[in-house]
Amino acid sequence: MNDVLENELQCTICSEHFIEAVTLNCAHSFCSYCINEWTKRKVECPICRQEIKSKTRSLVLDNCIDRMVEKLDVEMKEHRLTLIRERKEKQNVLVKPAMDNDSSIISSIYSILSMNSCDSEDSEEDSYYNESYYII
Repeated sequence: MNDVLENELQCTICSEHFIEAVTLNCAHSFCSYCINEWTKRKVECPICRQEIKSKTRSLVLDNCIDRMVEKLDVEMKEHRLTLIRERKEKQNVLVKPAMDNDSSIISSIYSILSMNSCDSEDSEEDSYYNESYYII
């Protein structure tokens, strides 16, 4: 039974227990980091090849794995912690170059202005549908 559980809670990309498990629209699950790296090359599930349309964090899988990890020996726990650290570092490296630029530029890129194109006579309900959004 434990072997079955362990195999079902293993990412088929990295062959480790899921780290931040993500379930795709096709119901297959992977580590968040692994599937994000995979989708840089292909936008299809590595198992069934169905187009990836959604990714959902699976807290149930994460909690189950956390409970299993508590029962592992120290060496396995250390290995898992090392993997988690390495993946976070890789993600930070990818994000960091953008953070080195002028923060005012970054904040202006992500600023969204809502411009209401309605007359004051329009009802609030109508104005909801007439808003235009611009990204600066």
